[in-house]
Amino acid sequence: MATGASGANGMSSQAGDPSFGPVTVAGPAFDVDAWLILQKGNLAVAEEVRALVADAFGEIARTQYRYIERAVRGGGPAAGVSAYWGLTLSTAEEVIGHAIDAQREIGGLLARYMRVNLAEITTLPR
Repeated sequence: MATGASGANGMSSQAGDPSFGPVTVAGPAFDVDAWLILQKGNLAVAEEVRALVADAFGEIARTQYRYIERAVRGGGPAAGVSAYWGLTLSTAEEVIGHAIDAQREIGGLLARYMRVNLAEITTLPR
């Protein structure tokens, strides 16, 4: 069995190989500052979406609270079935309206977020 620069697996030792050196990658540099700015923008969008969702939940909760107050003050179903169901339906419409408004705003924010990120991706060096 031969000994020398070969290890136990038959591969040559990298320390004795003069061609072994640091690996360099040729190409355009990565712009860390631009990437950080993009990520800060992403965080701002996420915070805005979080605030919109919290506001929507708050509006829905207030609407449901008003419904309960009106139902209790009005005597509930005992006051009359048609009045009770009218109140129930109007409250449901209001809650759905809050939810749809929030979804539209969030959809607009996310669409803008995606356009900005896609624009950033298309400007990256190849």
